[in-house]
Amino acid sequence: IVSVRATDTDGQYSETPIHVHVQNINDAPRFDSAGLENMVVQVDNTLEVDLSSRLTDVDGDDAEIWATVTSNEGMVQYNPISGMLTATYTTPGQYFIQLSASDSDGDTGQWNMAITVVDSMPLTWSNDGSNGDIDVVVTDMYFGMSPTIFVVQLSDVELTNIVATWEICNTKTGVCFWRGEVPIDSSTIQTGYSFVAVDPAPDTDSTLTNFDEVKLKVTAQGTDGFDYKSSTITFLAEEEPGAEVPGEGSGEDNEQSGDGDGSSSEAGGVSALVIGGVVFLVMLMVIASILGAMLLRGNKEPQPTVDWGTETAFAAPASAAPPVAAPVGCGSPVAAAPIAAAPAVQSVPDYTHLTPGGQYVTGHAGETVYLSPDGTAWTMQADSSFIRTS
Repeated sequence: IVSVRATDTDGQYSETPIHVHVQNINDAPRFDSAGLENMVVQVDNTLEVDLSSRLTDVDGDDAEIWATVTSNEGMVQYNPISGMLTATYTTPGQYFIQLSASDSDGDTGQWNMAITVVDSMPLTWSNDGSNGDIDVVVTDMYFGMSPTIFVVQLSDVELTNIVATWEICNTKTGVCFWRGEVPIDSSTIQTGYSFVAVDPAPDTDSTLTNFDEVKLKVTAQGTDGFDYKSSTITFLAEEEPGAEVPGEGSGEDNEQSGDGDGSSSEAGGVSALVIGGVVFLVMLMVIASILGAMLLRGNKEPQPTVDWGTETAFAAPASAAPPVAAPVGCGSPVAAAPIAAAPAVQSVPDYTHLTPGGQYVTGHAGETVYLSPDGTAWTMQADSSFIRTS
């Protein structure tokens, strides 16, 4: 019975009894799971959780609580004396542990705990220079140069035994031919650390060439007991802007050293063969065009045959020959036979006055000759005029 008394300012009061009936209803044990929502453990490492301080009974003795754990994966054990839960897993994944606790009156409570098992904790690369765990800048990613790598930590994760592993591979062949591991001090990486990715072997030319790429990853150990590992990022080599194309530029750039492998000479020989082949094809096309024109003319009315391969066809026009008298017998009063006058030299002021549809060729002396469709030949003069030479 609970008595409730109310008094006013004059000292008058009244009392009212309140009757409370308490039934014997048992309350099951309770489990405090605060801080256990995202439990993470590394493969082959043991997770330990003290359950004795998290299990309570509001209407009974905490010491009389009996707890058990079950799991279908991993090695999970619970020590009822110490109240310590231990769990070990050999493969990464998501696992669940079921906890059951009963009091002395037989009431039971059950809870599930989720555990994430990982190979290592991720170190995320930054894509904006401010977010993520680590950031990297790579310079000198050009052909003929050795790349310089700058690594800096952005997050507050405490790391030790930091190692940056780099590789230089060829994307065309799939072969990685240089590799190196660079240890970085935990305090140095906070402000940034630079190194050059070169083959440590002496007398080795570890510069970038076409189709090369640089691969980089960072591994470390955290003070929380986890291994940390980044993903592998790649950087593709390219030609430096403004660089001269091989084979062009000054004569000094085209010289090859005495201990070279002769690749430059081979390239020059191949280029000469290509040029010679093109010239040969052009000559064949010109000859085919001339033969075609001659065949077409042969199907029409007969035309005088012109021998383009003789000196006469491309020779400069000769001066008119002097008249020659017909032979006369001694004392014969026969008049001299009439002599035909030499034809006048034909010429045009420029190429626009030539008959269209012909071909331009080079004469024996290097002069330009126009082969007209009507079978005549016209030789170009120094003043760009053309004179008929055949």
